[in-house]
Amino acid sequence: MPYQDIRTMFMRIIACFLLLSLAACGGGGGGGFSSTTPAPAPPPPVVNELPGGLWFGSMSFNETGTTSNAEVISIDSGEFRIVTDDGGHFVGRIQMTGTSFSGTGTGFSPVGSSWANGSTFADLRVDGSIDERQTFDGNWVLTTGESGTFSFDFDSLFERTSAPDRVADTWTLRDDFDTAIGSVLIDDAGRLDGQDDNGCMYTGNVSTIDPLFNVYDMRLTIISCNESSGTYTGLGFLVDVLDVEDEFAFLIDKGTLADIGYFSR
Repeated sequence: MPYQDIRTMFMRIIACFLLLSLAACGGGGGGGFSSTTPAPAPPPPVVNELPGGLWFGSMSFNETGTTSNAEVISIDSGEFRIVTDDGGHFVGRIQMTGTSFSGTGTGFSPVGSSWANGSTFADLRVDGSIDERQTFDGNWVLTTGESGTFSFDFDSLFERTSAPDRVADTWTLRDDFDTAIGSVLIDDAGRLDGQDDNGCMYTGNVSTIDPLFNVYDMRLTIISCNESSGTYTGLGFLVDVLDVEDEFAFLIDKGTLADIGYFSR
């Protein structure tokens, strides 16, 4: 084969080799280098505040322009119970989103009164914000039209531990006026039995919810007690009155009627 032909064939082979190399490296399509902008990092997950606590403060009523002293028992699952010093009782459950909450429940009118439509209980909506173990503030409104606000501060009494033997005792049952009206026995398993001076009989159970905190689950059945008869559920806590943990206070309801009770020892 003439030299010229061999040289031409050799040059074609080199050219093909170079073209293949460039294609493999991305050549001819933008310099052989590529860059990709990294995806932005996802935002950190929202951390929900824990709503549990014993809280003391006030609750306002827009329609009357009045404010009542009030207290709250709440647990970290969202259940809450608010009671005012005139006997109003607001119960329900909230859901947390960060520091904000919203929820529903039932509002029971203060003792001896009724809501705008004449009923003593109505559907409740609440919303607001919680600074964990610090403050609990919000708004409330009933389907009957009443509304208002509330503001509470955390009480460290919540951070005492709880246990069945802390509440096991023979207790004196007291009414809203702190008058002794009967006795109740709570045994080591939390079973409750008792009777008052009016012939009302009491059975039920008191149990711990979280041993790290001073809140108890309470289930109480009242028998032979006129309109008060029925099965109630609620929350209770131990408090110091004359001595350390000498009173068990509880807020309970049966759906159509709410009650606030006290055992002392």
